[in-house]
Amino acid sequence: MFRVDGHRYCSMPPTTASIDVADDEPSQHPNASGKRPMGSGTREGTRRAGEHLHRVRRALLQWRANTRKRDYPHSCFTGIALLPDGPLTTIASNRRLKAFDDLRTVLSTSWAFVDTYGEEVLALVKKVDEEDKDIRAMKTLAKRQATDAAKAAQSQTTDTKPTHVGARARGRPPKGKENARQIPGMSCFHISELSIPSPAAPTAPVYLPSTGQFINFAIPVSASASLPPAGQFINFSF
Repeated sequence: MFRVDGHRYCSMPPTTASIDVADDEPSQHPNASGKRPMGSGTREGTRRAGEHLHRVRRALLQWRANTRKRDYPHSCFTGIALLPDGPLTTIASNRRLKAFDDLRTVLSTSWAFVDTYGEEVLALVKKVDEEDKDIRAMKTLAKRQATDAAKAAQSQTTDTKPTHVGARARGRPPKGKENARQIPGMSCFHISELSIPSPAAPTAPVYLPSTGQFINFAIPVSASASLPPAGQFINFSF
């Protein structure tokens, strides 16, 4: 007889799929979208599996070997007589077997020492369950810390990326009027930066070939010579 849901019993042990169906049912409370999400998985399952099951089985195997040496040191039978493999597997895999009454009801016909060692075995299994819960909590914490560290590193990388800067900040010459193309053989300069010195006035009289007159630029023109007649040019390139 195997207990299924607290009050019903059957002759065959329930499968993992049927015994865990309650954990897969949708929640009774709709979310903000009006949907009933599946269970969050925070409730303990009814079957042990994986590394958890392996630790419980290993603890039970070690217990029956130590108990045989402790209570029957001079006996010829082995530890399997104290806890056969069948009841051991049932105790190790079924998480619902937490109370002594449940254990005795399920294993009364298959385990002869259930009344003698049932409480001791349940205490051992409970200890392993608590250790497994601590291990899973540490793994969850380590995973969360690794995720937070990865997010922080990604955020720091995003913050240190170079932003778009203008041509002047990158050291490139600006476009437009300030970046006029230079013609080969000529120099470009800004008029505002060019200083044109005033030409010095000649100190000696200058001969004007066209009129045969001299003009002294060191003194006012009206005091030295008369200008050529209108319509004539004065050539200063001599």
